[in-house]
Amino acid sequence: MTAGKIAVLGGGNGAHAMAADMALQGFDVALAELPEFAGRLKKVLRTRAIQLEGVGRTGRAKLAAATTDVGAAVEGAEIVNAVMPAMGQEPFLKAALPHLTSGQVVIFWPGNCGSLLAYRMLRRARKRGVLVAETNTLPYGCRLLGAGRVEVRIRGPQVHTAAMPASDTRKVRRAAERMYPGLMKPLGSVLAAALSNPNPLVHPPGALLNVGRIEHARGDFYLYKEGITESVSRTILGLYRETRQLAGKLKIRLISYPERSFFEYGSIMCDYFGDRSRKEASRFHGPASLDDRYVTEDVPYGLATFALLGKQVGVEMPLTRAVVEIASSASDEDFWKQARTPKHLGIARMTARQLGRYLKTGERP
Repeated sequence: MTAGKIAVLGGGNGAHAMAADMALQGFDVALAELPEFAGRLKKVLRTRAIQLEGVGRTGRAKLAAATTDVGAAVEGAEIVNAVMPAMGQEPFLKAALPHLTSGQVVIFWPGNCGSLLAYRMLRRARKRGVLVAETNTLPYGCRLLGAGRVEVRIRGPQVHTAAMPASDTRKVRRAAERMYPGLMKPLGSVLAAALSNPNPLVHPPGALLNVGRIEHARGDFYLYKEGITESVSRTILGLYRETRQLAGKLKIRLISYPERSFFEYGSIMCDYFGDRSRKEASRFHGPASLDDRYVTEDVPYGLATFALLGKQVGVEMPLTRAVVEIASSASDEDFWKQARTPKHLGIARMTARQLGRYLKTGERP
């Protein structure tokens, strides 16, 4: 007897790790990648197997299915896990939407406000009874070692989650606990989860303030071992303070960190993931350039979103906006145009009070 059927959508580090880990735990796992990215999943599509190494469960995990048919993976799954960079969430949602049914739980690991996008799309499609949630992070620090082979270097001691609307959080947390017993901690809203993601606070300043070193070394760079210096840590702390100001305006309670943790090895990333992460973080190579999700995801789908939401509710975030501007200039991209905007999320023009009610109840003002 299996633990149940779940779907894992995505084809990167985290999706490989989750699919293998849950298969070894006893779930029937269907792993799905979009057809245009099938090439990087070629071996897994053929063998339906992933070799999991590192911390925790290890071994050759046999999947129930590995496919480029997102709809087939989603059908019958009790929990649909969206494990991909934020820029991939909407294409996966469009592929999955016709196949989602009442009673299913969709969780974004992490969300970057993806749950707000999904909730809006579900309402437009008149899909009732599908629960939507997001987390602030993945439960793993992991890397692909090759085709069909992934190493988990860090297992988080906690993952924070919330549902959209927040009135569904208890149900979603109960479902997620089947996959990760004892790991899931509740937050007050999905915006609390998005604003509590450490990636947008740590990765962009770590990459941008070290870009000369990264380019000179032609990618031979280790962010946590050499890039999170005292000056970089002060910038991370400044971004955190502005994010807390935004949360305060929205009456959202975030995960809090003592100021000293910003200046310890690995900054707040290692504070959140625990003592083991301080040793393992030094093994994470990169970024090799600014064309990396540390910038291309965490700026337009993290910091830019925060700044635009701050502008909407009257919170000035000058440092956050400056980092977006510098990232755009250094990358020769316009991350404001690429940003996940309040309008895209279905929350444009809402006041802080109206937004708070929407996050709690799901009812538009």
